[in-house]
Amino acid sequence: MPLRIRPREARFSDGFSALATHLVAGAHVLAEVLGVDQPGRVELAERMREVDQQAEEATHAVLRELAAAFVTPLDRVDVFRLAWGMRLCSRQTDSVIDQVALFGMGALPGGVTEQVVLIGRAADLTFDAVPRLGRVRAMSQVWIEMTRLVKQSGEVHRRLVAGLLVPTAEDDVALERLLRVADGVAAVMAAYEHVADVLEQIVVKEG
Repeated sequence: MPLRIRPREARFSDGFSALATHLVAGAHVLAEVLGVDQPGRVELAERMREVDQQAEEATHAVLRELAAAFVTPLDRVDVFRLAWGMRLCSRQTDSVIDQVALFGMGALPGGVTEQVVLIGRAADLTFDAVPRLGRVRAMSQVWIEMTRLVKQSGEVHRRLVAGLLVPTAEDDVALERLLRVADGVAAVMAAYEHVADVLEQIVVKEG
């Protein structure tokens, strides 16, 4: 029988909703980084630190509820893994924005922009998944789309790195910084892949 989140368990849904809201906010900050100058990136990095702090607080709120609850709307392990998976998405987003701000880079390669668009979509899907946690069929659609985004992101990352490694006028330091940022945005999507894996497990268990 499909799981239903009862009113007394709504605190978990509220906690995940708050956490997902911070993921969407972080993805928006990351997108803004692409179109601003260096001083603007420094300001955005500071804003992202605040968003990430809020995401951490939301994560711990979910885990406190988990520790106190006798009955949970999902398997306890899945609640834990989903909360920390979403937390990692925010942390990795904060990390890559901080890198861009610290490196004082110019315009970023088009492949980075493609990745950022995919990250924004993944954040939106995660936000959409939260109210569907009690509806397995609806959540299956989210998981399938998340999986597609992760695959597409991997393809973009491989093309991006291959393009950076061809002989160019970039010096070694600039190339190293570009590669680190490329790996950074890939790490954000890897965190969302973990969220997709947890959603898949929930679908299988509750289906």
